[in-house]
Amino acid sequence: MVSAGSNLLSSYVCGAADRPLLGKCVGQVLDEAAEKHPDQDGLIVRHENRRFTYRQLQKEVELAARGFLALGIQKGDRVGIWSTNSSEWVITQFATARMGAILVNINPAYRAYELEYALRQSECQTLLLIQGFRDCDYVSTLASVCPEFGHSQPGALHSEKLPHLKNLIFIGDVAPVGMLPAIRDHRCRRDEVDCDRAVRIVDGDFGARGWRSSRVKRGIR
Repeated sequence: MVSAGSNLLSSYVCGAADRPLLGKCVGQVLDEAAEKHPDQDGLIVRHENRRFTYRQLQKEVELAARGFLALGIQKGDRVGIWSTNSSEWVITQFATARMGAILVNINPAYRAYELEYALRQSECQTLLLIQGFRDCDYVSTLASVCPEFGHSQPGALHSEKLPHLKNLIFIGDVAPVGMLPAIRDHRCRRDEVDCDRAVRIVDGDFGARGWRSSRVKRGIR
C-alpha cells in the first residue's frame, strides 16, 4: 500500500489465520477491552504483587500519557525504556502507543557502549530507567556515558554524546539528581494517533550496520 503523496511503502504481514488484521490503534484496543470487561484482570505482575483490572490499567495508561505530554513529548518522538519486566514497562508501552510516540526497548543486559549506541542511533529524547539489574547499576552506567545529567536540571539535559536526549525518568522510589519522577497532568491527544504509525523499536533493530525502525504492533488480531 502506497501512502498518498509519498514514495514510502506500508507493509502488513499476517500469519496463518482466517481473521485479518484489524486497523486499530493499540490504545483503542485497550479502551475497548476496558469498556467490555472493566472489572476483569487486565495485568497481573506476580513479582510485584500488583494486579490491575482493564479499567485500572486504562486509567494508569492515560495518566502516564498525560505525563509524557507534559514533558513536551510529541507524536513520533522516541521514548526509551531500560528496565526489566514490570508494571511500569507495560504501562509505558501502552502510553507511548496511545500518544503516538515510539517506544525504544533497551536490552536490560546492555553495558555502557551498547547503551550509548542504542540511544544515539535511535535519537531518543526521553529515557525511563530502573536502578539496575543483576551486577549492572543503570544509573552509574548512564553517568559514564552521559555525565552531564548529574549537573542538569530535570528535563533540561544537554549531552555531548547524546544530543537528542533531554528527559530522564526514574522508575523507583527516589529519583536521582537530574532525573524526573512521573508527571501526570495533561490530557492525552488520542485523536492525533493513527494505526499506521510505528509504535515500537525492538532490540534487534540496533545492529552493526545501523539503525532501522520496525513498525510493530500496528495491526492487531
